[in-house]
Amino acid sequence: MRLLFLISWKLFEALKRDEVVGMKENRSNWVKKDQLDTPLCEIFEDVRTTGTVRHYVTTAERILGLKPKRLDRMRYVEMNRYIDSLDEKIKAAAE
Repeated sequence: MRLLFLISWKLFEALKRDEVVGMKENRSNWVKKDQLDTPLCEIFEDVRTTGTVRHYVTTAERILGLKPKRLDRMRYVEMNRYIDSLDEKIKAAAE
């Protein structure tokens, strides 16, 4: 029983540090903080827009009526999960 508790605690600690990736989480489209103001067409081959990630986030927040968040203050994983969540909400709203 103690071993199970220790394993669970280690997993919890790893999750807090964002070291465990969910099975459904796709990190192939994640960006680094230094890419926030880089045109998307320079980051991703299949994208034609010259808009930036920061511009996309700002626009998505406005469309969805969300309070703007400071991407610069977020950690890498938190920032990309936030961007992914905005993308999902925009897709859902378009349906």
